Amino acid sequence: MGFIILNMIASIFGIYQSLSVFISSLRPAFLAIYSVSLANMFIMLAIFTTYPMQHILPAGNVARASKTGGAPSCNLSSPEDSVTLWNWLTFNFLEPLLRLANQRTLNEEDVWDLPPTFKHGNLFRKYLQVQEEHPRSLLWVLLSSNSLDLIIDIILKMWIAVIGTAFIYANIAAHQIL
Repeated sequence: MGFIILNMIASIFGIYQSLSVFISSLRPAFLAIYSVSLANMFIMLAIFTTYPMQHILPAGNVARASKTGGAPSCNLSSPEDSVTLWNWLTFNFLEPLLRLANQRTLNEEDVWDLPPTFKHGNLFRKYLQVQEEHPRSLLWVLLSSNSLDLIIDIILKMWIAVIGTAFIYANIAAHQIL
């Protein structure tokens, strides 16, 4: 998964950089290579978005994420656990619920149940289990359990700040040179 994303980023960057350098002398060989690279990127993206987000469902009563799925019910767990990447990015799994909400007012039994991983009883039992094994403060448990999300968020924020500022200074320098 990471390889595909890295390949797509490299393809986009390579195409942009090469086309900006060779735009004055549009060489057919370079355009052919980059068009194949771009097509490869879109094919990989199409394949990548059809894979399920989770291979193993957390419960047996997970609602299926499809446009033709039945009406939502409180007897089923949220279909968010059975979605593909495309459904997750576009929120297509919510269509049955939104369709029902357009027809009438939703009742409590019309809404899916929370997945087992989000139920407070399960989370609290897991917290107590971690507390028994490694007695730490609540803040420590929260930071350690969310450390990957925090690291990714900090890296992306820094990347946006650095690259965003670099482009501004590059444009200023380019205008001063010209």
